[in-house]
Amino acid sequence: MKDANVVAIQAITEINGDDYVTSNQELVVTQMPQTKIDRKPANKSGPKSQAGKQKSARNAFKSGFFSKGLLPWEDAKGQEAQWKALVDYWGAHDPARVGLLRGLEFALMQQERLMVIERDKILGAMQSVDIALEFCRRSGLLTITYMNLPTWFFKIDDEGQKEWAIELGDVHAEALHLKEHYHDRLVGRIEKDYPHLYRFVMEQYKASPSFSIALGQLYKQQNTILNLAALINQLQERYPHHLTWAQDPERYQLIINGLRSEVIEKVVDVDKSIARAAAIQNRVLKSLAGLAAMNQQEVQASAAKRLSE
Repeated sequence: MKDANVVAIQAITEINGDDYVTSNQELVVTQMPQTKIDRKPANKSGPKSQAGKQKSARNAFKSGFFSKGLLPWEDAKGQEAQWKALVDYWGAHDPARVGLLRGLEFALMQQERLMVIERDKILGAMQSVDIALEFCRRSGLLTITYMNLPTWFFKIDDEGQKEWAIELGDVHAEALHLKEHYHDRLVGRIEKDYPHLYRFVMEQYKASPSFSIALGQLYKQQNTILNLAALINQLQERYPHHLTWAQDPERYQLIINGLRSEVIEKVVDVDKSIARAAAIQNRVLKSLAGLAAMNQQEVQASAAKRLSE
C-alpha cells in the first residue's frame, strides 16, 4: 500500500499542478529522501495537542484568506466559514491535508462559479430588447409595447410580481362586473360574490365597518358606482403591465419558457459545460480520496501502535 502522504502528494499535484507542490516547502521536505537540508531549525513552540494543531491550521487561513481573488458576488465570510468547517471535519492539522483541502475548496468554488456564470448569461440574454420584441410578436401584443415591458416578465424569480398581477386582474374584473351590475341588494353579498375586490378594498381601509364605506373613504366620489370607476381607473393607470399579464398568464409563461430554452441553446455550450463540470467533480473526488487515504493510514498506525504496547 502506498504511503498516504505519497497519495496526498499525487492528488495535490493532479488537482493544483506541480507548481503548488514544489512551492510548498514544508510538504516537499516531509517526502524527500533524508538528505541534509540547509535551513533554520523548526520552531518547537507550536501546539502539541490534536485540538491545538487543528486550531493552528484554521488560524493560518484567517484574516481574509478568501478576501483576495474572489469575484464580486462571492462572500468572503461565507468562504471562511466553509473553510473552517472543512478543516474541522477532516482534522487538517498538517500541510498535506491543508493542501488537499485547498484543492477541494477551489474545486467547490469553481463549481459554484460555473453555475453563476451560466445563469447570468441566460438572465442577461433574457433581458434584451430582442426577447421583449419577440415575446410581443408571439403573444399577439402590440409590438410598440415591447420597450416598456417590465423586467419581471422574463425573470425566473419575479419576486411575486406575476402572482400579484393575477390577483390584480381578479380585482379589476370583479370591479368591472360589480360596476356594471351594481344595485343596493348586492351590498350584503359583495364579500362572498366579489372576494378579491372586497379584500383589496378592505385591506386598504381596515378601520371601516363595511365595503361601501371603505370604498367611499378611499376614492371620495358621490356614490358606489363612481367609486368603483375610480378604483378601475387607478388599477389601469398604476398597474398596466400587471393587468396585461393577468389577461393570459399561463400562455404568456409558456411563451417565455420557450424563449428561455432558445436562449440557453444559443448562449450555453452544453457539451463544454458538462466537460467542465466533470473535470471539477474529478478534482473533488481526488481530494476526498487523498484525505480518506491519510485518515485510514492514521487509523491503521494507531491500531498497530496499541497492539505493540
